[in-house]
Amino acid sequence: MKEATFKIDNMICLGCSEKITDILKEVDGVQVVKAKAMKKLVKVGFNPEKTDEETLVSILTKAGYKPLK
Repeated sequence: MKEATFKIDNMICLGCSEKITDILKEVDGVQVVKAKAMKKLVKVGFNPEKTDEETLVSILTKAGYKPLK
């Protein structure tokens, strides 16, 4: 399992963190999602054989968030 951490400045509430968690858990290969609105961080554990960081960034961007590595 590989881990990526993204800073998401426009994740401002619990609802945002829940939405991000739900979106990322739908991605094939994503195993763990920990989104913390107060810290504006999301940590994602994923299988690198099934997905990659670029895909995760793309999905978050399409959902209206601005992930930074």
